[in-house]
Amino acid sequence: MYDQTLAVAPVRSKSSTDQSDSLMNKILLLISSYLDTLPVFRLSDYLQEALQYDYTYLSVCFSRQMGITIEKYLIREKIRRAILLWQRKNYTLSEIAIQLNYKSVAHLSAQFKKVVGKTFSAFKEESRLIGGSEIFPDEFYKRPMNEKVC
Repeated sequence: MYDQTLAVAPVRSKSSTDQSDSLMNKILLLISSYLDTLPVFRLSDYLQEALQYDYTYLSVCFSRQMGITIEKYLIREKIRRAILLWQRKNYTLSEIAIQLNYKSVAHLSAQFKKVVGKTFSAFKEESRLIGGSEIFPDEFYKRPMNEKVC
């Protein structure tokens, strides 16, 4: 069901920092894969089965290492993809909601405003005023890395 190459146990000879970085990279890759396929099952189940760790452990490690919860990261990543769909394919908000498996346009709109700090319409207008180049809110590229490791 899942890519079994990602379900390997961590190598014990590495330092805990290397193990934690490796685990974070695997989680980030799996989240991306999850968004590419948008399966009907929960992300927590997907990560737990693929990595063979309890989801609570994965969640705590991710939050400590990245400074954001897995759920908030997933939402942020979906909004980043929404922006890309609009910028690169000129999708409407309704088309984006369908593409990203949102239950409603209103739900996407609410998450967009919460993450970006402005409505989708205001974001589009601002982008057009700047010249239409691909712009993203800075926080999409700020992936805080804390000193704490799991």
